[in-house]
Amino acid sequence: MRLEGCAEVRGPASLRASGDVEVLGYRPRGEVSLVVPVGRSVIVCGSGEVEVSGGAAHAYDPASLRRLQQVAESLRGARRAVLIGPTDSGKSTLAAYLYNTGAFEGLLSVDVGQNELYCPGFAAAASPARPFMPGMTVGEAEACLVGDFTPRGLEARYLYCSARLSKRYGRLVVDTDGWVHGEGLELKAALVAQLDATGVAIGLEGDQLKGPKTVRKRPHSRRQAGALCQEPGREKGQQGQADSFMPLEGQQEACQPGPRDGAPARGRT
Repeated sequence: MRLEGCAEVRGPASLRASGDVEVLGYRPRGEVSLVVPVGRSVIVCGSGEVEVSGGAAHAYDPASLRRLQQVAESLRGARRAVLIGPTDSGKSTLAAYLYNTGAFEGLLSVDVGQNELYCPGFAAAASPARPFMPGMTVGEAEACLVGDFTPRGLEARYLYCSARLSKRYGRLVVDTDGWVHGEGLELKAALVAQLDATGVAIGLEGDQLKGPKTVRKRPHSRRQAGALCQEPGREKGQQGQADSFMPLEGQQEACQPGPRDGAPARGRT
């Protein structure tokens, strides 16, 4: 079929595209073929020929793609970008999009419950062939055993694996687990410090990472482990304000210290 605009292809499907097209951030030179796994979807935009077998293609709102592009552009200059948000907020899709643009050399998944590069219970890093999309089989990935489907109680091992795997690449995009309440959010701030990240995209309850996010290109320090949970509307230099991130609307509830059972259920992070 002839593509003029944007389409979303839902798996299971095989996709072949040619012309002036972009496949989840990747611009092919010539024709590109891709298998879309079951339960996944890929965004194809541009002007060209698209052939879909075994799945369905639907019109996709270009405004949604522009929001994704805005976040990607905000993170483009970062040496290491960490994506933070709850389960199913779009972190893996954004990570794949950023990687496919060529702005980053590798992917690091520390989502030990839903690892897109390796088995659950592991952190993993890889530089897969482009275009990459969540759910694809990755031939070569370096893995580090964290030991559970949640980092709760294994925080030191979680940070150790993240730091060890990150040494493989200079420019790296990091997909994290969905534990973003209380101690989980503090752990993400410690991860940002551990990796010396210079770009962070944040999305919390009811907020999808595919929309524009608050981004600051400044490293955390470990002393600022709770700085993601600061009072909104206060500017740098005011008393009680860490030189770090401004939270999004609706973040305050998520930033309150959670109960001990606030960690994600096993197998769902």
